[in-house]
Amino acid sequence: MFESFRNFHLLYQSHYHCYIDRYNGTINGKLIQEDMDQEQSVANDINKILRGIASMSNTLEDLSSRVQHMEEELQKIQKNQPEFPLISDEEPQEETFVPPPFPENIEDLDVFCEWVANVENFFQENMISEYKQVPLIVGTLPSEEGGVLSWWKQIYDLDYRIDKYYLIKWKEMKKMLMVRYLSPDCLETNKDPPLKNID
Repeated sequence: MFESFRNFHLLYQSHYHCYIDRYNGTINGKLIQEDMDQEQSVANDINKILRGIASMSNTLEDLSSRVQHMEEELQKIQKNQPEFPLISDEEPQEETFVPPPFPENIEDLDVFCEWVANVENFFQENMISEYKQVPLIVGTLPSEEGGVLSWWKQIYDLDYRIDKYYLIKWKEMKKMLMVRYLSPDCLETNKDPPLKNID
């Protein structure tokens, strides 16, 4: 009886250890399989990256060859084309207009009238706007002390104090110059003689 119990106990232990070994093997097998799966996933990712790098490298080589080809073609075209003068980056300068000079003997009526006619022809031929006419003439006035330029500056300052938004026009400047430099006697002697009374 005791011997039978002992044999049963040994058989039970044998089956128990076998079961434990199986269980441990399953657990260890699962862990090993998971490690292998993880390593395989990393390897797949690395392969994808390597394939991407290879593709990018091929693309860059293709682009480099295209650029080189385009540069060679451009050099051929430039050699066959005639040379053109370089276009300057400087802004085009505005055309300058120089009106007739202010005469020295402006007090002479004939000289004054000739100068006025030349000035007005200059304005018309060059299509000078009325807002630019007076500044152009002022640029020709003699600058000696007490001369016509000093006189005109006084006129301009007075006009600015009265109405700073008003600009003196050429017709007004011409009349003021006439009053300043032509004497009444000069104007009187150049008037047409009066008509005789027929009665």
